[in-house]
Amino acid sequence: MNRFKEVNRHIQRFIHISNKAKVNLPHSSGRRINRKHLPILFKELGYNLGVEVGVRRGGYTKCLLDANPELKMFCVDPWGSYNDGRYTEEVQEGIYQECHKNLEGYNVEFVRKPSLDAVRDFENETFDFVYIDGDHRFDGVMQDLIKWYPKVKKNGIIALHDVYHGETGVLKAVEAFTHCHKVDPWYITKEDQPTAYWVKP
Repeated sequence: MNRFKEVNRHIQRFIHISNKAKVNLPHSSGRRINRKHLPILFKELGYNLGVEVGVRRGGYTKCLLDANPELKMFCVDPWGSYNDGRYTEEVQEGIYQECHKNLEGYNVEFVRKPSLDAVRDFENETFDFVYIDGDHRFDGVMQDLIKWYPKVKKNGIIALHDVYHGETGVLKAVEAFTHCHKVDPWYITKEDQPTAYWVKP
């Protein structure tokens, strides 16, 4: 069995679905697997180098690191003001400092840049996984997918948070990307704000 099939079989066992599930559809789990289970899956797959795009206070980064002491994470976020004025530079600076405190003592590197600037800092096929939770508008998600996808190693995983109808930009971008690139299979967690993910061939 090649590595791509092996990783998908491992995922399907982990989330309790049949390997005879229909193709070209997102596969949900046979039990309530949410994104807090994914760090365990990543550890089982031997993934030790990851990047999270859109980190905020570092809560999910900490989940990833707690599950795997061997993991190194790159934390990509501009921690800059939003155009709508809800998050000023001062507020974002406070969130950045809080993130530093939350991740103190872990193996992390902070990359305080917009996603499309930060992605240029890394060679292709660098990461075991990329977790995208940044700009939720359709154009932003598509650009993140297109630019970060090459940074994932073969048989690594790309994942995106908030793939649901309340965040139509994320949902439509994932649907478009998986359709146009003939991604099969792909998976989605069982929760109110799901994560979609798939293995890079």
